[in-house]
Amino acid sequence: MKLDAFGGLIPFVEQRELLGVLFMSSLFKERAPAGGALFSIFMGGVRRQDLVNLSDEEVKLIVQKEFANLMAMKQFQPDLFKIVRHPYAIPQYEADSGERFSAIDKIEQMYPGLVVGGNLRDGIGMADRILQARRLADSV
Repeated sequence: MKLDAFGGLIPFVEQRELLGVLFMSSLFKERAPAGGALFSIFMGGVRRQDLVNLSDEEVKLIVQKEFANLMAMKQFQPDLFKIVRHPYAIPQYEADSGERFSAIDKIEQMYPGLVVGGNLRDGIGMADRILQARRLADSV
């Protein structure tokens, strides 16, 4: 299976247990042995906060079923399977986020030379971070 891609997010409308998958060995060199692949698989999120409390075995069963199905794999037998739990990992933009964006702009105007970056503004995804980093680097 050729994995020459970033990965992808899974829309909520798909009713999947996973939020998305990053193909880490495609994004970064030497993250997996020759012929192997490394994936970061995300699940839970604001809509499924209960998943963070599942046992490791329950998480592995969900990932096994969902990932194998998404990737059209007949079997799921990873050489390494590591679970890392982040109860507050991905920030959510909500109705009041515009107030935060305005406050950041005002603070930057009050303190010339101060540049605020990160996922608290300009999007939460990796692509957003790359675009923001380029924009901020050009501005300073």
